Amino acid sequence: MLPGYEERAVEQDGGFISLDRGLSVIAQHAKSLNYDGIVLFLDELILWFASRISSSEFVSRETAKITNLVEGGDERRAVPVVSFIARQRDLRDLVGSAEDGGRYQRAIVDNLELASGRFDRISLEDRNLPQIAHARLLRPLSTDANAVIGEAFKKAKSTNAKFWDELLGGDGNNVGATETAFRFTYPFSPAFMDTLVHLSSALQRSRTGLKLMGELLAARRNLLRVGELVPLGDVWALISGGGDKPFTDELRAVFEEADRLYRNRMRPYLLDQYRVSEEQVAAYQQDPAAIEDGDLSRRLKQFTDDDRLMSTLVLSALAPAAPAFQNMTVKRFLALNAGTIKALLPGGEIPALINKLKEWAGRIPEIKLAGDGVAMTVRLELTGVDIDSVVRNGREAFDKPRYRHDAAVELLRSEFALTAAKGQGAFDAFDTLDFTWRGSKRRTEVVFANIADREETPDSTLTPTDAETWRLVVDLPWDEGEFGPREDLNRMNSFWERHPEVQHSLAWVPTHMTTTMYADFNRYVIIKRILNSGSDFDSRFAAHLGPDDRVRARGLLTTQADTLRDRVLAAFKQAYGLAKKQEGTSSTTSRTTSPPSRARPRPRSD
Repeated sequence: MLPGYEERAVEQDGGFISLDRGLSVIAQHAKSLNYDGIVLFLDELILWFASRISSSEFVSRETAKITNLVEGGDERRAVPVVSFIARQRDLRDLVGSAEDGGRYQRAIVDNLELASGRFDRISLEDRNLPQIAHARLLRPLSTDANAVIGEAFKKAKSTNAKFWDELLGGDGNNVGATETAFRFTYPFSPAFMDTLVHLSSALQRSRTGLKLMGELLAARRNLLRVGELVPLGDVWALISGGGDKPFTDELRAVFEEADRLYRNRMRPYLLDQYRVSEEQVAAYQQDPAAIEDGDLSRRLKQFTDDDRLMSTLVLSALAPAAPAFQNMTVKRFLALNAGTIKALLPGGEIPALINKLKEWAGRIPEIKLAGDGVAMTVRLELTGVDIDSVVRNGREAFDKPRYRHDAAVELLRSEFALTAAKGQGAFDAFDTLDFTWRGSKRRTEVVFANIADREETPDSTLTPTDAETWRLVVDLPWDEGEFGPREDLNRMNSFWERHPEVQHSLAWVPTHMTTTMYADFNRYVIIKRILNSGSDFDSRFAAHLGPDDRVRARGLLTTQADTLRDRVLAAFKQAYGLAKKQEGTSSTTSRTTSPPSRARPRPRSD
């Protein structure tokens, strides 16, 4: 037996000497080897305490030993012992105040207060992150590689010149990072890094910012090209795809709500819009070149880009305190995902993004837009209310041709500033449009009708009340049956051939809305009817929701109806040729047609 073993074994039940005595022994041994000191790096000590925090007696006993790392209790140590302790968590936040707990909780707080006075704090500031990331993750492999990356950085600066301030993390009021810092973290922008810091502060220990950066580079190793930047939206797939709970308890409920919104509504919406499946998306992300179908590859690329933007919105709800997400303008939103949207003409990226966001907000009311143009801001508001179920309940009652007709006519009447219809509800009802032309007041009769349908729109509807009055027949930008703009024009030509005496009849034939735009219009009709249903909203359409959720659902539906109304009106203006056509709203060219010239009185040449 070793000398003195029995004496020292009694210091603890496990047969070990005390920490204080052990450090003295180690220090003496180090001195015997001619070392001048001992440095301890204790990376997981505080996390070890945190994992055992439910055992108050254990934590109380072990935290009392922290002071032994600084000073000995019985003798001066042979060489200095220097300890660096990583403080990932403040244990006082876990045990509460001394007044709140029992004997062991009070002892823990006392031990922590005693230890805190014996250690100096070293704060690693956010501005150190670029150097740390560069040294540990982004250091070029060689001198030649460094030169290539340097040229790529210059290319990235040139390509993203209009977003440079946003990429540096500036917002017009605050100055962002320096270009040197950006060079250290390329292909991650300073705005990306700053946002990642805010996200990682709420992540579990296994999801550090540096680890996420490494996983992003690994995931995109077959896709990322020199000169490109890593988009922020790709972070969401990493932190949500592991099957675990990546966030700490404080944000876990918010994460789960955001995850449900993304998985149940946002992602399925994009899958349906681009007609792709999860299996096809997975194959494309593994190897885009393996998709031989050109049209499918294009749709998968569009889905991937839009999914990246959607994911950024979800991240903004999880880290709203991040500077990049505060009053996030569409320009900054685009900068965080630089290269995701490409336009044929310079400067077309932001208008394209605005149109996309308006379309999404019309389907997902949690997406909130404010302002116009480049100053428009976007955010995601998590509510936890399933408004789609309310819309589904109203679809059977209000998904009908007459409701669509009435809604379209109401919108058009408002835009045309028409007076009340004469004979409202009668078979020969028409509106009147008063205007001044060449110094004289004029009046025109206006009728909204499906021109091609002879049963719904007989010849009398196309005929003005007298020979001196003009009648404008306005067709609607869709047909319930198999009719189209060509059938509308054929009907008018047939009408004039049979009624050559009608010289003051004019038809305005719009283009037809696309399938997607028509679906938005129909959703608008259903939502407006639900909102105007009075007591039926609570008792019929939203009866499955709790009282508080019904109030929130009404607010969300009201917001969505307003957004859809703006989209529908914009689509109508394009369909009638009053605004520049945007992709995805209407299909063909609008036409205004009048009686053939052979049927008109010719002006005298003398």
